[in-house]
Amino acid sequence: MGADPADETRITACPHTLFIAHDMSFEYRSLRFDKNVHLHGLNDREVEEKWLMEENGMDGFTNKVTLPDAIKVAAYAPHPSAYGSYYGFAPSEE
Repeated sequence: MGADPADETRITACPHTLFIAHDMSFEYRSLRFDKNVHLHGLNDREVEEKWLMEENGMDGFTNKVTLPDAIKVAAYAPHPSAYGSYYGFAPSEE
């Protein structure tokens, strides 16, 4: 995982990566993730509306993944910040 050599502002991810997110937005969403949590076909604004409606924000929304053997890593900045970062992974389908 890292920056795309042609465009350093764009994140590239391995096939196991489902999502990379923080409390303000998604940085990366795989097609598998979008299909699993019913985001496939939605534009970025519609996606944002869906996770903003989640009672527990991005942390709660990313808990909705139901892919077999998926894991989520959540990292939180210490007090006084309540900032979180979230990373989802699952075995590749190949």
